[in-house]
Amino acid sequence: MLTYRRNGEGSCNNGINIGGNYTVIYSADSITAIDNSDIESVTKHVTKTKYYNNHIYSGAVFSHKLYIALKAREGELTGRQYSVELNEFQVQMAYEALSPYNTPVTASVREHTEVG
Repeated sequence: MLTYRRNGEGSCNNGINIGGNYTVIYSADSITAIDNSDIESVTKHVTKTKYYNNHIYSGAVFSHKLYIALKAREGELTGRQYSVELNEFQVQMAYEALSPYNTPVTASVREHTEVG
């Protein structure tokens, strides 16, 4: 079983446990167990947030998320999707651990600007 947990400054206490039959995603609010045979795809996403102070660039923060999409159940049009926010390296390791379900990676960095 692989366990990745984001903690420290700015912590949300998010994590993922990857086992042979089940993957567990947890946060401060919920714990979700996913049967690995129900996983349809796994993707990773990076969001870059730029910060400005009096219209002067003051820095950027990157957030890294892993998205797990499940197969649609009978009677559902689309399957459920879960996400977990970890650090850059943990997202990459979890993505590789779930490699049988990976979708091809496209360069996607979403930029969000906040003016303070």
